[in-house]
Amino acid sequence: MPGGNSSGSKPVFYEGQQELAAQMFAPGGIFASLLGGGPDVGFERNAARGQQGLVNGLAQQGLTGSGLAAKSLTNYASDTQGQRQDNSMRVLLDAIQPAGTRSFGGSKGLFGL
Repeated sequence: MPGGNSSGSKPVFYEGQQELAAQMFAPGGIFASLLGGGPDVGFERNAARGQQGLVNGLAQQGLTGSGLAAKSLTNYASDTQGQRQDNSMRVLLDAIQPAGTRSFGGSKGLFGL
């Protein structure tokens, strides 16, 4: 029966990263603010461009003011809201992601090879 050390890995964080995560998740911290819908300027700019593109496309097709246009704009607004929430979570999770992993231990295996 082979003996020896076990091996594995554990997350490695940048200096201060775990403390930042603790502050972010503290009551009244950044996490609560992000979930409250703090704006991401780049995301909001792209959402506005997308809506303007949709409006222009509907106008070119002569659909402005139609039921199809209203449904399209409602769907766009709903989809954008979901993407906004996903974006907030991605920003948050990117900030607390470990830097990587560190491997440790291990034996040479059977017969010391």
